[in-house]
Amino acid sequence: RTLQLDVTWFTGQGARGDYAIFVHAYAGDGSQPQVAQTDVRPGGNALPPGNWLPGYLRDTISVNLAALPAGTYRLALGLYDPVTFARLTPASLAGQLPVSADGRVWLREVELKP
Repeated sequence: RTLQLDVTWFTGQGARGDYAIFVHAYAGDGSQPQVAQTDVRPGGNALPPGNWLPGYLRDTISVNLAALPAGTYRLALGLYDPVTFARLTPASLAGQLPVSADGRVWLREVELKP
């Protein structure tokens, strides 16, 4: 039970900083603490945003859900500073995905079957 997320990032003028990506899985409505997570740096841990060139970057992120029981889970994704743990808030998602005030981008739900 490993979930693979294909993510496309965009920066118009190049990004700055050394940020990590988090992907969280939440049971229920997402108001309780996450039940699974992964934290990685972009580009397979090899490409911090400060090294991104302007344009698009594709990335694949794996999340291990093997310890979770069958059920429906909400997924959230975001970027944070691994030193201060401060989260970034996306500048724009063109109304495609909901973003919470704490920088979580809410993705679709996934259902794990028994």
